[in-house]
Amino acid sequence: CGFPPNVLAAVAMFLITALYLTFWQVTDLDLPHVMRRVSFSKDTDAYTIVIATFRRDSCLKLSILHYLTCNPQELRVKWQDFKRPLPRWLRQVQGKYSERLVIDVADGDYLSSRFKLSDLKTSAIFPVDDDVRHSCAYMREAFRMWQRRPRKVFGFAPRHVQKGGCYRYWGSYAHLYYPFSNTVWVTKGAFLHRDYLKEYFSQKYDSLRKLVDGNTTGEDMLMTFVVALSNPPGERWPVVLYSRSWPGDKTCSNRALSKTPVHTMRCPMLRHFQEVLGFPLELSPWSEFYLFEDDVETFVPFSQSGSGHWAMPWYPLRMYW
Repeated sequence: CGFPPNVLAAVAMFLITALYLTFWQVTDLDLPHVMRRVSFSKDTDAYTIVIATFRRDSCLKLSILHYLTCNPQELRVKWQDFKRPLPRWLRQVQGKYSERLVIDVADGDYLSSRFKLSDLKTSAIFPVDDDVRHSCAYMREAFRMWQRRPRKVFGFAPRHVQKGGCYRYWGSYAHLYYPFSNTVWVTKGAFLHRDYLKEYFSQKYDSLRKLVDGNTTGEDMLMTFVVALSNPPGERWPVVLYSRSWPGDKTCSNRALSKTPVHTMRCPMLRHFQEVLGFPLELSPWSEFYLFEDDVETFVPFSQSGSGHWAMPWYPLRMYW
């Protein structure tokens, strides 16, 4: 006869706990001496949207027209196809909205240029790919939350990066009820302070930026480490924002700049980042998961939303995952 289900569950939990304590426990001893707390500038009354684009003009046009309606102080387009002249339609739109629309032409063929911006007028930056269009209501409420804690990153594309390994899709927008996130990909839409962009180009990340630019992928992963290492232990987790549907344009996404499979290039890069920088990422507390509720047009803590009741049973198991 077989073992009772409760016994099997107890044995499984014991084994998972043992594995966690052996391989996954994170301490400050894992970190090399690279952490430097960033001194933040103060202007937090408005925000700048930065759209990175490369040869997806139809997607870019839709994103520009959408994000202009969200009334940012500035909408910056990072034109990374620097050898190609700006198309006529883009010059026309820029002329019409010259007070708010700025075109930044990349100064070379390297992916990290999406974070290389000068003369930013606001401290709050919202980088986003040209195939993702978040609603203005999401933007308004997320920015309002960020204003209260400008050191934090408030993002819409959470991931769970494994110590010594890659990242899991669990905890992302496709799996609403599994709150296991310890980072957000800022390139999919996130509010962060402009000083993190400056820190990204500091000398200690030179070799890792070269790896990103050489493989044309991974700038989102490197920014994750930049943000974490700019903050002291215990304050490195992101604030996770969910909507009930992902605002990505699949037509545009199918024409992405890099079609490198995750486990072919990005996972080895992520492991290398950890070898060089350690593992500074921290799981977001349960109180830092929010869901946008359309009926009240604001982000509500998971614990106060109907969806949170589904996610709560999973939360205590995060340490074993």
